[in-house]
Amino acid sequence: MPALTLPEPIAEVIGAFRTCEFSTLAKDGTPITWPTLPFFDPEQGQFIITTSIALPQKVFNIRRDGRVALLFSEPRASGITAPAAVLVQGDAVAPDEIITSIKGSEQALAMVFQRQPGSAIYSSNRLMRYLSDWYYMRLIMTVTPRRISWWAAGDFSRAPEVLELDSSPAISKPATAATPVRMEEEWPVLLNQLASYPNAVLSGRDAQGYPWSARVRPQPDAATHTLRVVLPPGAPLVAGPAGLLCHRHDDQLWQQESFGVRGALEQDARGWLFRPARLVPGISPDLRSLGRFFVSCRRNAQAYLTKRNLPRPVIPWDDIIAVKRTARGA
Repeated sequence: MPALTLPEPIAEVIGAFRTCEFSTLAKDGTPITWPTLPFFDPEQGQFIITTSIALPQKVFNIRRDGRVALLFSEPRASGITAPAAVLVQGDAVAPDEIITSIKGSEQALAMVFQRQPGSAIYSSNRLMRYLSDWYYMRLIMTVTPRRISWWAAGDFSRAPEVLELDSSPAISKPATAATPVRMEEEWPVLLNQLASYPNAVLSGRDAQGYPWSARVRPQPDAATHTLRVVLPPGAPLVAGPAGLLCHRHDDQLWQQESFGVRGALEQDARGWLFRPARLVPGISPDLRSLGRFFVSCRRNAQAYLTKRNLPRPVIPWDDIIAVKRTARGA
């Protein structure tokens, strides 16, 4: 991929935003969206995203279907006044190679320590290094952008500007028709959780089967247990599997909270609606939840290694700590 020079509003957002909402496709075609920290390599014209082997589902999805999307719509701590919202659709690859070395990635790791000081806890002492070695066993996802859309000042009530980067025909795979499901027991729980967020990220699929995301304000319809949504003008979404994501973080990428909803996007005489089917728990800052998360991640990492008959990699803690000290000015 040749070098890519982005329009200023896009470059500013991608360089300053702490997270993006990253969508991959599940087996049934549902876009699965979670917040993540991306890196942009302008010389290669590609986005780099990493994940731990303890949290490999995004990688598994990409190895099955490489169509992905990155929505930059959460400006918290970016320092930009009235930033654009940016959607990148593209094709991803994710080799089955575990990376532990930070050689060549020192600058990116330093940025993580600067923007998320709390991540220093992973290497803070012998116990934490034992419990969180999985964090530094990384899988790499490389995204080649095909299309970039953006909304000035993050105004999703307008049609976006669109930059086409790849004119070659995309593989067209229609989204699988979702089986209607009526949420009964989880409906009150969903309403309670939605009430604590001003909006949500809706991710559906376009006619070429790529994930496509935008911020919406879901309006509950108690009679049908559905959520009415207003999409941006000209939104290229088609009816089919879809998902919702609500998430937030503080200025230092800590106190993270999130949850997801899997369901289906439908259209009727009144417009678009999202029919929820299942709640998907996300992250909670509760200390007990975090403790269980660390233990389960260590076990998940070992399961990933055992399945591939691999020894547990040695983590270069001295190199990591050296970058941490430099990033923190110690």
